[in-house]
This record gives sequence, C-alpha cells and structure tokens, in this order.
Amino acid sequence: MATRNINDAAPVLRAAYLAAVTQWQQVHPAFPQPFLTCVYRSPQEQDMLYARGRTAQGSRVTNARGGQSKHNSHPSRAIDIAFRTSGGSVNWEITYFREFARIIQSIDSTIRWGGNFRSIKDNPHFEI
Repeated sequence: MATRNINDAAPVLRAAYLAAVTQWQQVHPAFPQPFLTCVYRSPQEQDMLYARGRTAQGSRVTNARGGQSKHNSHPSRAIDIAFRTSGGSVNWEITYFREFARIIQSIDSTIRWGGNFRSIKDNPHFEI
C-alpha cells in the first residue's frame, strides 16, 4: 500500500509541501485543507495503476510503468494530495489544486504540478 508519510518524500519536496500547507492554513483557513494521499508507491502498485484502461477495467490514470514513476523511488520524488472539508469529506475541486500549485511553486519553482501535464492531467500530483 502506498505511504502517506511526508518523511518518505525527498527533503526538498518535504520542505516545500510543509511550507505550502502552513501558508495554505494561514491564507485559506476556511477552505478545505490539503492532506497527503500518496508519497511512496511500490513498482508493483504502479504496474497495477498502469494496467487500468489497458488490461484492467477503468480509465487510464498514468503513463508510468512500475519503476518509472517518481513515486517509486525512496525517498519519493512525488506526492499526491487531496483536500478535506471541515466535515471530513474529500474535495477534488480543481480550483483548490490550482491554488495549492501556485503556493508550492512560489516556495520552490522546481516543483512540477501534474495539472500541467500534457497527456494525462494529474491534479493531485506534485513532483521534483
């Protein structure tokens, strides 16, 4: 199972994420709050995701096979996030991802946001 522990992320990504969350909480206290959904993912889990829309049911969610994703290195060079409302539900609205991308990239411009990927948009994804 994929980890959700920020300590499994590369130091530069960990620092930028923590700083971005702090800034988000200060600037947007009434908005849904970011939380980690995936940090490290094994190559076997990656292969299962790669199969979706190819040899398994579902829509394609990745172009990376096991070992090709930045989630597959340890420390991980990628994180995925979502947003939790005050009531505990998960919010996937694009506007929150765009704003979080703006914040984290203002902290570290080397971080790429998956919402800007050309082939498969991956709004929850941030990588170095």
